Amino acid sequence: MQWSNKFVDPAAGFAVGWAYWFNYFITIANELQAVNTVLMFWTDAVPIAAWMTIFWVVIILVNVGMCVHVAVLLKRLQTPTDMCPRCCQLVR
Repeated sequence: MQWSNKFVDPAAGFAVGWAYWFNYFITIANELQAVNTVLMFWTDAVPIAAWMTIFWVVIILVNVGMCVHVAVLLKRLQTPTDMCPRCCQLVR
């Protein structure tokens, strides 16, 4: 997007930016529909809107980068000696 804005024309950069946004918007909707189709094959006890909301939140959190923060938190929870070195010196 930056390169088309710089080397072609600002209008081209604008158009490419909207094309990228539209692409991601359609991709998320397509992924939610695929999840809905697969899960409705197994169970219909949970409403469709609930499944779509759950997976929409998961997709957004993964895209924002929350998975990195959760992975760091899980790593910290697995190694408590790093969090409290003074207490662990007494144990060792």
